[in-house]
Amino acid sequence: MTQAFTLSYSPYTLPKAMPAKSSSLPPADLVLTSAGPQTAPIFSVPSDIFYHILWDLSDGWVTLNPTTDIWVFTRVSRSLRLVSLSFANLWARISLEPDDIRKYKRHAVDILRTILDRTTPNVLQDEGAHLRLRVHVDMLLVHANLLDILTAHYTRWYSLDLHISLFLLNTLSAQMAPLGFPALSHLRLSLGSDQTKIPDLDVFSLCPALESVEFDSIPRCNALRLPWARLTRLVVKERVRSDFLRMLHQCTGAGAC
Repeated sequence: MTQAFTLSYSPYTLPKAMPAKSSSLPPADLVLTSAGPQTAPIFSVPSDIFYHILWDLSDGWVTLNPTTDIWVFTRVSRSLRLVSLSFANLWARISLEPDDIRKYKRHAVDILRTILDRTTPNVLQDEGAHLRLRVHVDMLLVHANLLDILTAHYTRWYSLDLHISLFLLNTLSAQMAPLGFPALSHLRLSLGSDQTKIPDLDVFSLCPALESVEFDSIPRCNALRLPWARLTRLVVKERVRSDFLRMLHQCTGAGAC
């Protein structure tokens, strides 16, 4: 049976772009309901990014009424039920796509920082509140802020899809090598520039939960030091045959290569 309900954000309208500077956030315990107006406006995320978030949670069963600014869900997916319409839990499920980063370069880091601040373990009351992140950037302007985001929340990263510069990768490794990413399970890594130089991957040598690894355009790296014990999926591109065979021998539990 098809289920349907609506979420109304009236009298507030969804913003078309991020504000230049904002110091106020909605209450952490704000709950979206299907009846009655909101007590505070939805946080200023670009409406098309917010649409993709709801699209993902509802498995595509969502539309926006342009006249009333009401989101209409024609089917309640399991993911949406799990969120239970909790605003804090909704933030915990966000994964910014590469296209979002490219389109909103000026605000990408602000959006990421907001997501992380809204989903701290204190807010979610869950020490295992892990996050997914997809970042495709090669701009020095955002390197420092992005590096700060990655290191400040190093215990919470579950999935990292990084297309970054060699400089950012080496700096990240130098700062995080003693700590690693204890919750990281899925890693996809590619370089946006300097693809002929050998990167430093020591930061990923302390990832005991690593199960899936994909390297693209990573030349002659010291990937043999990665923890392969739990690895079940390995995708490697542009590596020499001898290195790949040594890596494969260490992936005793790999189910797909």
